[in-house]
Amino acid sequence: MLGKRIKILKNAASEKLFDEITRGIEKENLRITLQGKISTARHPQALGAALTNNWITTDFSEALVEVITPAEKNRQLTYDQLYQASQFVAQNVGTELIWPSSMPVELDGDSCIPLAEYGANNVGRMKKLYRKALCYRYGRAMQVIAGIHYNFSLPKAVFQLLQEEEKSTKDEKTFINNSYMHLVRNCLRYAWLIPYLFGASPACAETSVIRPVDFLKKFSEHGFYGPYATSLRLSDLGYKNKGEDLLNISFDNIIDYANSLIVATKRPYHEFEEIGLKENGEYKQLSTSLLQIANEYYSPIRPKQIANSCETPTHALLTRGIAYIEMRMLDLNPLQAIGICFKQMTFMDVFLTFCLLEDSPLLSYDEILVCHNNLKLVAAKGRDSTLKISVANSLVKFKEAANRLFEKLYQVAELLESSASSAGFIESIQIQEKKLLNSELTPSARVLNELMQSKHSFQSYHLQKAIEHTATLQAKIPKLELFFREEAKRSLIEFEEIEQAPQKSFSEFLSCYL
Repeated sequence: MLGKRIKILKNAASEKLFDEITRGIEKENLRITLQGKISTARHPQALGAALTNNWITTDFSEALVEVITPAEKNRQLTYDQLYQASQFVAQNVGTELIWPSSMPVELDGDSCIPLAEYGANNVGRMKKLYRKALCYRYGRAMQVIAGIHYNFSLPKAVFQLLQEEEKSTKDEKTFINNSYMHLVRNCLRYAWLIPYLFGASPACAETSVIRPVDFLKKFSEHGFYGPYATSLRLSDLGYKNKGEDLLNISFDNIIDYANSLIVATKRPYHEFEEIGLKENGEYKQLSTSLLQIANEYYSPIRPKQIANSCETPTHALLTRGIAYIEMRMLDLNPLQAIGICFKQMTFMDVFLTFCLLEDSPLLSYDEILVCHNNLKLVAAKGRDSTLKISVANSLVKFKEAANRLFEKLYQVAELLESSASSAGFIESIQIQEKKLLNSELTPSARVLNELMQSKHSFQSYHLQKAIEHTATLQAKIPKLELFFREEAKRSLIEFEEIEQAPQKSFSEFLSCYL
């Protein structure tokens, strides 16, 4: 199928269809003090209101800043927007620093991690309650692991050509939904490549070892590392659902996917029932189900639709279909001032386009488990030259499987090179292929080598990086500074309007939303 689809699209190369790819980035970073402690200060007012600012918000914690770029067709523009938004954040956090690693600083227990605040309005209260419940369910340490989400969508013209080639009689919306789910399944199948190439969290503080694992070694009084680890964030130390064996999320099509998430939000789970829904009349959770809302499902990739105010993600998907794909597997790279580089973005465009064009059979429950296991194996031991992963029911050496995959990625890169005005796609594959030949070129190996040679602890090494990167980001005023200041002001005004507006009772609001 890959060769046939590439040929169809190459025949339309003159139309430059792939100029219409859109992408956006969501990047999380912890705010920390000069002493390397997680910040307990409120979200800086200069950054606007977290509830209403379209560019700069917070994630789980008040200290976990999230920068969001809009969907853009120009890859360089997206990178520049991310860089300038990161500059603006660094220049408006006072004497604080931006922590550069996906794995958090040394933590002084859960109490040192402040929950994100969104006001007394119903939406804000619901967002905080959801986070409060995550504390009961998982503890706070897991929730401040940071990363980068790469949002990606393809132009309708690409789907139209593929639909003609397949002679599909489905309506356009259904075909596009099916195509995006096709992409999602392949992203799960080939997810194991991503932590090897871009994983940058081979070490962590002792306080991040929240579960027993067998691949870590101690290297300082309060630090651990995986000798062959690529991404502790994507390993068993990272985000992991309790009761995940009961979830059984389907990736066959958008209806089954959304409905399986809805089932999980309705299915009681004994451990969460023991927590209780309320205590002394105060809510402790949105529900006692496996998932409170669909976003609690920690998946490496999600099909997404922009939800309206007070609309659930699953309702948005079922009513309006898939608008884009959110790829959630990228670590912050502490060797980069903003955690990602432009050429990495170029590679992601090739990889995700490949996932659309390659054949993508349905995944059984057992096959999904294999996909997750491959990802965790590479996250924990990806630089071990003897590592084998499961491919087509056989154990295959990781490097062998990766080399086969790169042969196909080259074909897609050539397609994009001929069908887009910008270049760099083939070069992006060449750069990443060098990491297969020499694992010392991977970000995880580079971080680990620097860490060991420096004789620093995990904490002091990354604190020094935080000082360096924050200084770099503070050195120049971003061109978009006035825009960001105006957005911050606008968001504060909108937030106050929401706070002052009449509200339903919170219980009534929750019953309508859920």
